[in-house]
Amino acid sequence: MTAQQKRKSLLMTLSWDIQRQKSSLNRSKALIQAWAILNNEEITLRYMAKYVFQKNRLGVQVFNQLGLFTD
Repeated sequence: MTAQQKRKSLLMTLSWDIQRQKSSLNRSKALIQAWAILNNEEITLRYMAKYVFQKNRLGVQVFNQLGLFTD
């Protein structure tokens, strides 16, 4: 499987998950949201880490583990 096929597979899986969780979304809107998440994954991870850090103090561990997701 090529890198492009893996990326498309990840996009479809993510969009299906989004569509299942938010039943009011149609297929195209779920794909748009998944596309935005994948194209801005570094920003998304930093935002999530910041959000977790503000909600509880375990967020420092999450923020320090962001290095695991770099290619």
